[in-house]
Amino acid sequence: MLPGEKAPQVQISHIASLYQENKQQVETLTRSVKSQYLQGTSAKEIFVADSAVQRVYASLTKLEQLDMVNQQYLKDNNVTGLQNIHIILEPLFTS
Repeated sequence: MLPGEKAPQVQISHIASLYQENKQQVETLTRSVKSQYLQGTSAKEIFVADSAVQRVYASLTKLEQLDMVNQQYLKDNNVTGLQNIHIILEPLFTS
């Protein structure tokens, strides 16, 4: 598809669906990490080198970045990018 071209309606629907599913999975992971690993921690622990809390915040930052990439892929109608995010996240939700 060339810049400025409109994607077919079915593809737009598929893109929106992939984006939404990725977004929900990132939000679910973020909530889960916060509730499991940040309960009862102090602000001081964030700044302790190599602390578990610092690693948790680094992971949360990566999830936030992934959410921003997901948004950009939606804006760009980048189906492949959205599918790649989905592929990365899916194993974390299957048991």
